[in-house]
Amino acid sequence: MTATVPEALRGVVAAEWRRHLDDGLAELARTPCAAVRGVAAELAADPARRDLGFLTRFGMLELPAEDRVTFMAACARRQTGGPLAGVADLPGTAALRKALFPLLQARFGEAPVAAGRAEFLMIAARAPVPMRLWMDTASRGQGLRWAVQVVRLPEQRTRYSASSDSLLGITLGASGWDRMRRDALDDEAALLVERIAGTVAALSGVDWDAAGR
Repeated sequence: MTATVPEALRGVVAAEWRRHLDDGLAELARTPCAAVRGVAAELAADPARRDLGFLTRFGMLELPAEDRVTFMAACARRQTGGPLAGVADLPGTAALRKALFPLLQARFGEAPVAAGRAEFLMIAARAPVPMRLWMDTASRGQGLRWAVQVVRLPEQRTRYSASSDSLLGITLGASGWDRMRRDALDDEAALLVERIAGTVAALSGVDWDAAGR
């Protein structure tokens, strides 16, 4: 995600925040990304923040810089553990692939292929909007991050990139690092596939001509 969000995504951003508020922030609270869990914890602790208007402006990157920094700092204080905490419990790339790739192929009908030393690409949708999934497992101490890329055909140029996290305004463009634990890998891989599928569905409903991208 860039420093601005296309106006055509406003309804998507609001709908995603409404969905998380309706489920009591449960999905956010169990997402294996420290930044996402920090936001969930801060919203759970401060009911005044659970305002759809505020959260939509946050997701659209419309908050004044000072307000965004203040909110994200409060969320960061809710995070537990340091940046290297639990590294020994993280699965390696081979284990991630073994758990995740069959689920992706079953859900999307496509198998991820290598696109670099630790990057993978996969067609996530062909119609009504062509999209591909990008994944990065480059940092052993971080885990995995990903983004759904809306592309232009036939040149395959990316016109927009988002994850379930960035649609909420928590991260920019790609997800934060998902640090899936070895002892919960199957459950967290299944959740990741649902987050990816939800992002594909959300972006499929956008009028990209109106988005001007």
